[in-house]
Amino acid sequence: MGLKILSLNAKGLNCPQKRAYVWREATKAGADLLCIQETHLLQEDAKRIHNRFFPHILHSHFSKKSRGVFIAVKNSVAFTAISSKVDPNGRYIILVCSINNITYTLVNIYAPNNHQITFLRKLLKQLNSLKQGKVIVCGDFNTVMDRSLDSTSLTRRSGELFLSQSLSYFSERHRQYYPNIFGNHQNPELPKSSFSFGKEQEG
Repeated sequence: MGLKILSLNAKGLNCPQKRAYVWREATKAGADLLCIQETHLLQEDAKRIHNRFFPHILHSHFSKKSRGVFIAVKNSVAFTAISSKVDPNGRYIILVCSINNITYTLVNIYAPNNHQITFLRKLLKQLNSLKQGKVIVCGDFNTVMDRSLDSTSLTRRSGELFLSQSLSYFSERHRQYYPNIFGNHQNPELPKSSFSFGKEQEG
């Protein structure tokens, strides 16, 4: 049975309407896993992320109302947490778990807007020491991975060309961490941000 994953940058979830919208999108997409970036929630606000259809939630928060990521698992999935690594700076979560009797390592990333390659190199070093089973990486890398999908201005685009090429080269070198199970999906109702929807392939 396939595993459906929804990953999006929420640009803040302090507003009840935005939280409701995220859960609606997850339901509409039929997602089994939900990976959200930029929650902007403090530790004491984490209880606001609640949905009876996604009872298993792991949140990484920051000391200010910025950054923040979470992973949520649907109640219809046979889920058991094995171990986790939660970044205290709200940048990533590494979750090792069993889903429908298959071991996965799930990673949700909100990369900084500079020094992305340094950040990813350190993260992947940690991932390599923690990973078990199949590895799935989701998130917002804060740069353009595919220039053909870029909607930013020409000035900004030319300034990010080297970074985009470097990240593409970096991800190719670490292809085992980036299973090619995700397709880009543009949703006009969502803010301009990373939005990917994937279905794991059998076998």
